[in-house]
Amino acid sequence: MDTPPDYVSPEYATALTREVEPILAELGIDAGTAHRLFLERVVQHDPEVLSWLRAAAAHDAWCRSKEQKASDRSRPLMSHRQVMDEAQPPIGDIKAEQSYLDSEAQKWLEAPPVGREVLPEDLTTEEAIASYLAEAENRGEPDYSAHAQEIAELAKRNLKK
Repeated sequence: MDTPPDYVSPEYATALTREVEPILAELGIDAGTAHRLFLERVVQHDPEVLSWLRAAAAHDAWCRSKEQKASDRSRPLMSHRQVMDEAQPPIGDIKAEQSYLDSEAQKWLEAPPVGREVLPEDLTTEEAIASYLAEAENRGEPDYSAHAQEIAELAKRNLKK
């Protein structure tokens, strides 16, 4: 991972401070004043920095207030076991509903294509096509047989691809 271009390592910052402090002392400027002057210069030349700092401070204050509210809450802490015991009834309801949906979907998927349209993609072998046409003929409905012939033709084209 590349280091950001404005990154300064702590070691470099310490070395720079040691180098600059004696020069500042000769000028009668303490580190706090130098820091303030530097920040003023940054803000004058890049006002977005001040906006960013304000946003960061506001976010930090928001996080600290949330943490404080959480630590000040009056209700006692619950153990993991207590939470899971309370959650079991709704979890059981969801599982029961889900298993019903899963079993219904599974029944539909496993059911023969009676009551739903057979698509050419459903007929993936010559045997499946022949079986489908035989079942259509056995129904004794000319319109259905004609439709089955069309589906079988499309399925045969798909097999040749």
